[in-house]
Amino acid sequence: MKAQALALKSDIALIQGRKEDAARFARDSFGADPSELRGRLAMAQSAVSHGNVDEGIRILDEAYAQWISAPHVGFMLGQALLSRGTARHSRNQTLMASPVPV
Repeated sequence: MKAQALALKSDIALIQGRKEDAARFARDSFGADPSELRGRLAMAQSAVSHGNVDEGIRILDEAYAQWISAPHVGFMLGQALLSRGTARHSRNQTLMASPVPV
C-alpha cells in the first residue's frame, strides 16, 4: 500500500510540474515494493519527463513483459516510443536545416 501511495504522490508532483519531487517519490515507491506496477510506471514517467526517454522505454518494456495484460502499460510504452521517434526526427530536421560550412 505504501508503494501505491508514493506512486500517486509522484503522479501528482509530476502534474504540478515538480519533476524532482516526482522522481524522488517514484524511486521511493519502487524501493518500497519493486514488484508493484505503479511504482515502475512512475519511474518511467519520471525518466521521460526528465528527457531520458530511452530509460523510460527500458522501464516500460520490462513492465510490459511482466504485465502484458495491462493495456495502459502498452499504451504508455507506445507513447514513449513515439516521443523518442519525434525527438529524433526533430533533431534530424535541425541538422539538415543547418548551414554546412564551406
